[in-house]
Amino acid sequence: MQPGDTGPPRRLLDRAPGERFVVADPSPAAGGHQTGRSAARRGALRAGLAVAAAGATIHVLLAVGGSVQVGLLVVTPLLGWAVGFAVRLGGRGRLASDGRVGLAMVIASGMLVGALAVNWLLSGAYLGPIDYLVSVYGVLIPGQLLFVGAGAFIGAR
Repeated sequence: MQPGDTGPPRRLLDRAPGERFVVADPSPAAGGHQTGRSAARRGALRAGLAVAAAGATIHVLLAVGGSVQVGLLVVTPLLGWAVGFAVRLGGRGRLASDGRVGLAMVIASGMLVGALAVNWLLSGAYLGPIDYLVSVYGVLIPGQLLFVGAGAFIGAR
């Protein structure tokens, strides 16, 4: 107490007021831990993207290298299912069903769009992407999108 103080003695804070906004490093190396749900999301995303990269490669090899068109309607649901299954396994059962299915469908659709873009680059870059895809695949593109999404839905369930 200072001379002239009339109230109770002042208390010092345990920590500075600005420290409450500091986020602790959650990495295991820093002594923190990751929450189960965020680690599951990252695992599901990694697994889904890895399988999607392989699936896009298969799609390109069949479409450009093998000149398969209608057969892609059989292949795309299998690729979508593989992505969905990878997301389900990568999430280790800790993701809610809606989040898991949504993530799988987004990754699988992105895989198909990426594969179609590579198809265009490899074989038809002299036309615009829409012109090329419509002239080569036509109504197969919406069918592939529908089937890859359905496969991902089933695989992630």
